[in-house]
Amino acid sequence: DLESETIQKEFFSQYGFLDIATYYISHPSQLFQMIDLATVNIKDSRSHVIGNYMRGAGREFAEQASIFNLYGRFKAWILPSNFEFFFAASLVGVLLCAKNRWKMVVGLFLSLQGFAQIGMSIVGAGDADIGKHIFLATICFDILILMAFAYLADKLISSIRMVLAKSKGRALPPATAPPVRKERGL
Repeated sequence: DLESETIQKEFFSQYGFLDIATYYISHPSQLFQMIDLATVNIKDSRSHVIGNYMRGAGREFAEQASIFNLYGRFKAWILPSNFEFFFAASLVGVLLCAKNRWKMVVGLFLSLQGFAQIGMSIVGAGDADIGKHIFLATICFDILILMAFAYLADKLISSIRMVLAKSKGRALPPATAPPVRKERGL
């Protein structure tokens, strides 16, 4: 029993956050094993220990609805389940936004927040319900994916516009040109 006085006195009072972090730093194979376990769960934004239905709905305990889950199924089917992929994808997401300083800052913040969430979850909870604890990392990664797709869609649309304009013999301004502002005199 985790709530017993013996475990509280002889175990939980002896080890803290810093002790566990030091253990993982001094045992990198254990750390990477936990990171790999966490990255398997990043692909799924739904916690499998919590259901979608109320008790009186006549459904099984922790049963989940299958609607509105196409994106989650797509991610689980197509994305690799290793840390290297998520690190590389986060780096690419940040670099795609490098031309716009604020987008790059947002991408960098999302990447760092996601990886910090993984680290804190590993140290704070271990493998116990890690899928619940890394929900923020999942959301950060999803936003980075959305930013990367928006960037690529913008580049594709701009390229199509330029090809169409050249075929008609006229030049179009880029789709992302900032509006011209007239300065007012004092």
